[in-house]
Amino acid sequence: MELPLSDFSRASGIDLGDDTMAKQLAARRAEISRYLTAHLRPTTLQGKAWIVAFGDIVLSQAEKAATAPTAN
Repeated sequence: MELPLSDFSRASGIDLGDDTMAKQLAARRAEISRYLTAHLRPTTLQGKAWIVAFGDIVLSQAEKAATAPTAN
């Protein structure tokens, strides 16, 4: 699962800014995992709950995809 850092920070109240480093993220791993566990409830199409476990939490760069045609 990929989450934009600034959006996740605003939604969760966990202080993570654009200047967050991997070491800082690792220090907040337990807090981030608790938040995700409390707020994510994936199910099958039949409504059966998934078993969810969180592994490594990492930072990566992503390119923004265009969401609308650009004006020429």
